[in-house]
Amino acid sequence: MNAEVHEAATTGAGFSGQRTPSDSRLPAPALSNPRNGALDFTKGALVLCMVVYHCFNYFYRDQNVLKYLHFLPPSFIFITGFMITGIYLAKYDPGDARLHGRLFVRGLKLLAIFVGLNLAVNLLFRSNYDQRQLGLASFVTQWETVFLTGGSRAAVFEVLLPISYLLLLMGVLLKGYRLIPNFLQAVAAVTVIGCLILAWQGRLPANLDLLSMGLLGIVAGFVPRPRIDRFTSHLAALGLAYLAYLVVISIWYPTYALNILGICLTLALFYGVGVQSGETGLFQRQIILLGKYSLLAYIVQIGALQGLLRVMRHLDWSAGRLPVALIATSLLMLAAIEAVDYARTKSGTVNLAYKAVFG
Repeated sequence: MNAEVHEAATTGAGFSGQRTPSDSRLPAPALSNPRNGALDFTKGALVLCMVVYHCFNYFYRDQNVLKYLHFLPPSFIFITGFMITGIYLAKYDPGDARLHGRLFVRGLKLLAIFVGLNLAVNLLFRSNYDQRQLGLASFVTQWETVFLTGGSRAAVFEVLLPISYLLLLMGVLLKGYRLIPNFLQAVAAVTVIGCLILAWQGRLPANLDLLSMGLLGIVAGFVPRPRIDRFTSHLAALGLAYLAYLVVISIWYPTYALNILGICLTLALFYGVGVQSGETGLFQRQIILLGKYSLLAYIVQIGALQGLLRVMRHLDWSAGRLPVALIATSLLMLAAIEAVDYARTKSGTVNLAYKAVFG
């Protein structure tokens, strides 16, 4: 979801210094070439899965179906964490104030986008897709649930909040990383163990659940890219492992531990397909483009679904709602992303405006 973090890191926007020899005692993160097409393909595939998830959620609410897409929200924050170490820290000194500033500003922007979108939704609509009543008073009175625990469906675009928290937290974590080489791994381990205990007790807050996935992504970012490419090249083995995972969650709803496995297998599969398929075909280019604009695609698809939901409420053809919603939302989203990408190449003003909000 955080494609703009990747863009800024790979182009070096806002920074100048490479990592210095004094950082050699720190564990080396995975180096990324300027723009990793397979990573963008992975994010684009997740965006398409998100369309499926939201369409089922809006028009065919069946938890037996939705559990197979349970990996989606944490996958985006996992990738955000992965990019912080795999891209940013592979290029820049972890003590660079400009790096800290960039991550902090990006976190504040995501927080502002989350708040702005929720205020807009609560002002414009009386009820959500599940008939939950909306309104500014309701949103304000539930601020503790929204901003602390999460997961109560008291807000929309909920995944943006823990992603912003992860980026805002990185300033503190990077200070520890400079002093202790394995500091980030230790923080991730302690957090995941704590989450496992809380999940076992049935008390794991949704925001902490998602934040811990971002910390796991930070650890994954230290794995060298060639090793990742070799591992994900075994698509047949990954596919069999994923089928076994699907069998397991068809019996048990994904627990915290099972969801970690599902995230890793899903991302490995998508990444491996992205590596094998390359970047030249029409289908591949469309998926990669969605990955580059994953946050905008997320916002557009929700807007499209909100409109479709209100139109279809007045139509007596419930059996056709789901396929129509899937096709219409995908096409509208792709058209919007294509239009924004084209406008950015033709207009410096549009490009600056886009970067001001999403960059």
